[in-house]
This record gives sequence, structure tokens and C-alpha cells, in this order.
Amino acid sequence: MTCAVLNGANVANDVAHEHFAEATLGCSNEQQSLVLWNMLNTKNFSVRTTQDVLGVELRGGFKNVVALAAGFSDGLGFPENTKAAILRRGLQETSSLIKELFPTSAPETLLESCGLADLLTTCYSGRNRLCAQAFAEDPTQSWEDIEAKYLGGQKLQGPSTCLDVQSIIEKRGVQKKFPLFTAIYKAVTKEITPEEVFKCIGIGT
Repeated sequence: MTCAVLNGANVANDVAHEHFAEATLGCSNEQQSLVLWNMLNTKNFSVRTTQDVLGVELRGGFKNVVALAAGFSDGLGFPENTKAAILRRGLQETSSLIKELFPTSAPETLLESCGLADLLTTCYSGRNRLCAQAFAEDPTQSWEDIEAKYLGGQKLQGPSTCLDVQSIIEKRGVQKKFPLFTAIYKAVTKEITPEEVFKCIGIGT
């Protein structure tokens, strides 16, 4: 059975109010991709297609981990230059890990809505950024309490995704290749503080 995935820079509330948004449809079957495109593409919801299913799927997950570091940066009151550095390094590690896992993934997927655009949206307005900011401001809180306090029934994806990503990294023994992802994991599990994430990657030392 052919599987398809839809990801992109489209905050649910904005889509519901019919504000313009884009998405990336990953589907390896050209005929099925066209059927799905005709179903989903509208004047307010622009869908572009690619056969890089895994690239679309993984970027949609990994961006939630990077958003935690963006939230840490905001919660600690760091300037935009610092946050920009986090986003660049997060984008770099995301692309490197996808290449590590699936060498045939298309690097140009980065420039689709599921890539850079989704990362920016998530790191500036997403729920993972918001909750990570709250955690950085008071690391004694549990992620469960933060989720209940700020999300109104929505689910927080970043911490659980972070655990899965780190499991992959450690299984392959490539922690040194992914210092940002590894540092975020250590902060999520309270092995280090959010502030120490930045020291681990050479910012603020």
C-alpha cells in the first residue's frame, strides 16, 4: 500500500479561518499524488507535491525538537541573533540526520513548506516553542503540567519526539555529530538546564 504524508507551515487555527497557507504532500505514486492534490489543494491552501515521502515526514517531526531550543532561547531572554543561530544549527542537524538515516532523501525538500518554512513557523509561534519557553522560565515544572496549563487539550509533541530522535542517535553512536539534538534531549530529561544547552553547543561560553 502506498503511503502519503502531508506536512508544512500551516498552523491549524489559521487554516480553520481560511488564511492562506502552504503544505507539502509526499507521495511516491504519481497517480495517487495527483488524486490527493486535487482533493487538498485550494485557493487558500496551496499544496506542492514531492516523491520524497521520508524527507517530508522526518522534517515534520524533527522541527518539533528544534522548536524546544527556540523556546529555551525565548524563555531565557536571549536575543534574536542567538535564536537565529539555533534555527540554523537545528536545520543543519535535521538535514544531516535525514541523510544519515535515508541517503536517498532529496535535499531540495528543505526548501518546501515542510522544510524551512515549517521550522520557522514552529519556532516562532508553535506550541512546542511556547511550552519550552515556560519550561526555561521554571524548569521545576513537569512537561505534563506545562501541557495541561498552556495547551487546552492539545498535545505537546516536542519532548516525546526528542526522546525518539535521541534513541536513534545513540543507537547509531553519533552523538558527537548532533550536539544540539543531544543537548536538547538532556534538557528535556532534566540532566542539564535549558541554559546549559547553549553552552553545550558553544554559545554563551
